[in-house]
Amino acid sequence: MSVRFNPPPQWQIYLPTDFQPATDWEPQSSWDRPTTDWPLWIDSSTGLPSDSPVEYKNNPALCVFVDTQTSVTTSSKTGAAVESSFSNVPGNVAKASHPQGFKKPAFVRPRNRILLILALAVIAAGAVLLGTLIFGEQGPRTTAHDAGTSGQTSAEPEVQASLLGNENALFAAENYLSFGSFSQKALQKQLEIDGYTVDEASSALSHVTADWNKQAINSANEMLKYGSYSRNGLTKQLEANGFTNEQSTQALDHVTADWNKQAINSANEMLKYGSYSRNGLTKQLEANGFTNEQSTQALDHVTADWNEQAKAFAKDALEHSTYSRQGLLDHLVVNGFSRQQAEHGVSEVGF
Repeated sequence: MSVRFNPPPQWQIYLPTDFQPATDWEPQSSWDRPTTDWPLWIDSSTGLPSDSPVEYKNNPALCVFVDTQTSVTTSSKTGAAVESSFSNVPGNVAKASHPQGFKKPAFVRPRNRILLILALAVIAAGAVLLGTLIFGEQGPRTTAHDAGTSGQTSAEPEVQASLLGNENALFAAENYLSFGSFSQKALQKQLEIDGYTVDEASSALSHVTADWNKQAINSANEMLKYGSYSRNGLTKQLEANGFTNEQSTQALDHVTADWNKQAINSANEMLKYGSYSRNGLTKQLEANGFTNEQSTQALDHVTADWNEQAKAFAKDALEHSTYSRQGLLDHLVVNGFSRQQAEHGVSEVGF
């Protein structure tokens, strides 16, 4: 059985396509938690909720146990038991309830329909055999016309399965759009990941009611809500998520964003998770798409102890390579620290 990671939609905007977490990976604390019935791991072949792979057993954020007998999923991080079944996977149709408004469809899954037809066929065959035993030659006979009709009936399960596959894909697409923002390209790929064929996914997208320009605007607003972006960086991220350049560009004309504030937020985020000199941080902001003016003013609004940043930078450098004292000093200076800051950082790590 092949198991794959199934991040909730509110994480997908930050993660690359087909993201496979490291065994010690954890979502950022600023990301919204998934709903309790969202399966973080699913069986690639069936789409059903699955236990997390054994290598993640020591990671409480990703270790999930699925009891297939009682349809209960237990997360070792929360210790909570939540209802989980085939219906809890967004790509499948039958769902009893969902905080975002899943609806129970008025049709059954293709597999159930096929089993029902096969069962009826067995019952019918039994009835014919019984009639022959009781009435002999007076039992019903098959005419040439009946044979033709029978041939059509034998193909019916295939047709029904195809039609219901299209209906299920459409239902799944509409549910995805009801609680998240997707480009047409991303939604097509998500449906295929859920196990629908290319034809079923394409059919669903040709019948789904979606304004892709509006989806791009909603996606841009969601990303600005949970992260910090330059205007140029946000445009590139929208395109990476499958929106066209035209859709991405027009979306940026409809979002309300203070790009100077975004630069400040981005600078604070980078200082939270990494070590930078003042000059190095300015260059990184510009590399992320902020203008020189936005980057420079952002550095006037962050609270940073550059001596401590030099210490952290020196420590990180020693974890990845070996340096002499002079070599480490030169490394810090090249990366934008002043000679005094570099001297402090090198001394603090034991040189």
